[in-house]
Amino acid sequence: MSEPSDPPSYPEPVLEHLQTNARRVQPFVCADRLWRLVLTPADRERLGDDLMAAYADGGTVGMWVRLRGVSPVRAVIDVAKALNLLDEATHRWLLRETGESVEDPEDVRTKVAPTADLVLVERPRQAFWKGEEIPLDWVKQDAAWKYLWELARAAKRDAPLDRFAFSAEYATDYLSKQKSKLSQMAEFPANLVDRIEPGGAGTQRLDLPQDRIRLFQADEVPVVWEWTGRD
Repeated sequence: MSEPSDPPSYPEPVLEHLQTNARRVQPFVCADRLWRLVLTPADRERLGDDLMAAYADGGTVGMWVRLRGVSPVRAVIDVAKALNLLDEATHRWLLRETGESVEDPEDVRTKVAPTADLVLVERPRQAFWKGEEIPLDWVKQDAAWKYLWELARAAKRDAPLDRFAFSAEYATDYLSKQKSKLSQMAEFPANLVDRIEPGGAGTQRLDLPQDRIRLFQADEVPVVWEWTGRD
């Protein structure tokens, strides 16, 4: 990938920054710096522990997309910041102007949900599917919420979910029972249930592209930040 695609709605200064930084980060020398100075051993292992092969599959931006499950636009912005090509203020500005970050919780509903498949907000708990809010009381449905949240977190890491994400004491059929309970809730989208698939060896996977899942965690004050696959 070279430059971010689908940019018509971006103001000219934003588009100029995106294009400039896309050109900056894509050369192999930047991929090498990212590999050596930014990525953790676990990150490199997830990319096959082979820089040349990882770079061949989408360049520097593609590497970040696969690791973090974000859009190519977000990857350009984050990689540029990680390589000190952007300062903190410009990084935040670009995230805000491209809709890749929100500062008002209500923006999740109005700006993010229509652009993704599954959007979850940790506090207050909200879930959106294909732009529509899932009308469940997630406080009362605590177990269902925790199951959906952990399933989405695993999918952002391109990993399966097993019951040990909750408790080693849970029965081996815990995940299948949680999926069954969701399927019986009239308010929960049946086509989202259909995306929950066996992952092998008692695990499950959420069959959604990483960048089509958006997870937001909120502090006590109304500051919202996106969880992109790193603990």
